[in-house]
Amino acid sequence: MKILEVEKIELRLEKQKDSKNFRWCVYCKVEKSKYSNLIFMIKSKENPFLLFQQNNGNTIIDSKKVEAEILKKDENKKTKFR
Repeated sequence: MKILEVEKIELRLEKQKDSKNFRWCVYCKVEKSKYSNLIFMIKSKENPFLLFQQNNGNTIIDSKKVEAEILKKDENKKTKFR
C-alpha cells in the first residue's frame, strides 16, 4: 500500500452513460505545493458506496458527524485545483 501526504484531495464519482463494460468511474486527484496529479481512476459495474468514519485512537466507528463535515457546502471554503 502506498501512503501519500497531500494538501488537497478530490474524489469524484461519475456515472457513465450507456456503457456495457462499466457504469461508474471513481477518480482521485491530489495536490501538494504547486503540483496536482490524478492518482487513479477505477471503473466498476456496481454502484460505489462511501463510508464516513471517525478514528478514536483505539476504535474506528461510522460517523454522521464526519459525513456532515465532508458533505457540507461552504462556498467560502470551496477551492479548486490549479
